[in-house]
Amino acid sequence: MSVVLNPGHTDRLVVRTERHGRDVIRKQYRDDSGEAIHRAMEALWMSPFGAVRGGPGLPEPIGYDRATRTLDMAVVDGPPLGTRGTVGVLPTLLGDVAGLIADLHASDVRVDRRRTPDKLLRSLRRKLDDDPRGLIQRIAVRAPSGESLCPNHGDFSPRNVLVAATGPTLIDFDRIQMAGPGRDVQYMAAWCWVTAVLNGTRTVEDAWDLGAAFEQAYLEARPEAARDIHDGRPFHRASGLVRIATEWSSMKTNPEAAALVLDQVEALLHRTTRADNNTDDHPT
Repeated sequence: MSVVLNPGHTDRLVVRTERHGRDVIRKQYRDDSGEAIHRAMEALWMSPFGAVRGGPGLPEPIGYDRATRTLDMAVVDGPPLGTRGTVGVLPTLLGDVAGLIADLHASDVRVDRRRTPDKLLRSLRRKLDDDPRGLIQRIAVRAPSGESLCPNHGDFSPRNVLVAATGPTLIDFDRIQMAGPGRDVQYMAAWCWVTAVLNGTRTVEDAWDLGAAFEQAYLEARPEAARDIHDGRPFHRASGLVRIATEWSSMKTNPEAAALVLDQVEALLHRTTRADNNTDDHPT
């Protein structure tokens, strides 16, 4: 018996079904991209992030069918860390979740898709084609140089982390890519900022607190990434906010919310530029 897990998405169905007597999650793709995602998951499963990790960081990949463009993976039982509108139990599992993404970044797996700052900027320009504030050009000024690329999840948020019996587990590797570590870390921070502001639990000024705590927990797990994380913080936080303002369905139906998020991009860039100028004028 098969159970559809994402009703309403007939073009990319995800079902829980059976394969050779084993419960699996079967995901269908509209094109051949699923094959590359399966290869990446196989590489991760064979890396320190996979089967040999204390709690596997991802579902075990089972197989990919070219004819039907479907990817099968082992079922991971457990609720999501959070859902759209709430950060869920992230605050209580901060260290474990930070360690999860740190382990992914340190896995030494290489995938074909690369997202350097230049490529990320091109993507942002496509998303925000109407940019009267000139935000993309101002984000470009903050692009880090010499950023170390590592395997990134690409859509790292509480919605894509399951709280399994063996520990937090990442799901949905459709956007896996080589990118700077700040792309995942700061997208999580941006996701938490938007969620807290829109649900009214935090003010615009203090909604970055959880993201800052997550960044600190990440650096405790992976201190060698400190330079990349610090240098890339303004760029990746601003980029994450633009992604949210232009991609979330709730933003498309609520232009006031999208404008609020873009206001924060502007405030973030202004604040970091001013801090840089103060540092230049008063070196310590």
